[in-house]
Formats: sequence, structure tokens, C-alpha cells
Amino acid sequence: MRNSFLVFLALLWTVSAQAGQLVEVEIEHHWSVLGVMTAGAVPQTHGTSTAQMGTWGGGPALTGTATVAPPTTSPISSITVQFSNHSALSVTAGGALTGGVQSVHVCAYLFGFCAIAIPVATGAAGTATTGHYGIHVTVINQKWTLGQAIATGLTSGGLPLPNVTITGSFDLATGATGHGFLSLVAATTIVVSAPSFNVRSRTATPSRLHLRFVPEPSSTWLLGAAVLGITSVARKRRLAPGRMESRSAPDSCGV
Repeated sequence: MRNSFLVFLALLWTVSAQAGQLVEVEIEHHWSVLGVMTAGAVPQTHGTSTAQMGTWGGGPALTGTATVAPPTTSPISSITVQFSNHSALSVTAGGALTGGVQSVHVCAYLFGFCAIAIPVATGAAGTATTGHYGIHVTVINQKWTLGQAIATGLTSGGLPLPNVTITGSFDLATGATGHGFLSLVAATTIVVSAPSFNVRSRTATPSRLHLRFVPEPSSTWLLGAAVLGITSVARKRRLAPGRMESRSAPDSCGV
């Protein structure tokens, strides 16, 4: 009976330590013209982590549109940035990343209509070039990384700018509970050339994707149940009638 109960407790412990639940996602973009754009602490339920591996199903939570007016010296009247759904993301125990791409549609308005559409894919590698009305834009995308993302060769008005470096981090529990966080980074570069308007720049737009995991609520309950079970059995064994009789037996034999 005792062995069976111990096996039950072991199984209960195993079930209670299966995975961590993704509870929130935060994404932050730094645009040279727009400034900082953050979607913070967005509740999530479609993701888990265990044994230093994490997954996120992506989705519509990190979507939206922002509009800004550039400096008055710019020929562009306004810029809109539209964030679309994030694709699913997977992180292996070795830190390898797959997926996690977010489409960002940037529109530069000239004479009241979208004159230049700039395709940006945050979290995906590749170069896209677009332009119109003598304004040429090249976007150099980077994949998400848990290490360092660096944008080099930056300039503004022909003058050099310092490199931009952003560092990710990886702190999922080594055990099976999978709690902790992932902080992924990318440093996209945007190159603008418009000789007619005396505009020439190469600027960085670093981004960060932060995912936080906690143990499953059901796992916490099961863990508590296991502790209560151990305490209850220990108490019953101390108060068992057989154990009380065995203690009194020597006195009766000595009479």
C-alpha cells in the first residue's frame, strides 16, 4: 500500500511539472522617425514552455496602426505604420529560433496619397527596395536572435552615426516547469536616398519581442495536492491504532 501511494505521488509530481504557460507578450519597435512604439503586456494563452523550449502560436494581439508627421523639411506629409499578425514562434533547447515573423506595412504619403509603400518583415532576414518620386528606400531585415543584433554603417545627412546594438536574453527554467522568459531582438536597417530633396540616411530600427511564461495554474494546484497528500498520510500513520497498540505491548507483557 505504501509503495502504491509513493508511485501515485511520483506520477502526481510528474504531471504537476509538465509545462509553463505563456501569460504575456510585449513587442517594442524603435523607429528613427516615429520614436518608440510599444505594445506592452498583451495577455496570451496560446503558448507553452518546457525544458528550456518555448512556443508561441502568434496571432492578432500585436496588430494596429500608427501615424506620424515627419519634420517639416521632408517632402512626405505623413507616415503610417500598420502591424499585421505575428506568425508562430518556436525556440529549441539549444536556442535555435524558427518563425515569429511580423509583417509591417509602412506607407509614406506624398500629395495626399500613399506614394511609397515600404514592406518590413520584423523577425525575418532579407532586403526589400521600393521608391517613387525620386525617393528610394531599402529595408534590410534581420531574423530574431537571442544574442546580439547589430546595425552598422549608419549615417544621417552624410554624417556617420554610431552602431546600434540590442541584446536578447534566454532564461527558461532548466527543469520541466518551463517558467521564465524569452527576449528576442532584431536590428532592421532602413536606407533612404532622395537626392532631389537632399535627403540621405541609413538608420536602425531595433525591435524586441518579450515572452513571459509561468507554471500552469493546474500544475500549482496538483503540486499543492501532492504536499497535502504526503502530510495527511504521515499524520494518519502516526495516529494509526496498530501503531498505538504496538507501543503499549511491552508494558502488558511486563505485568
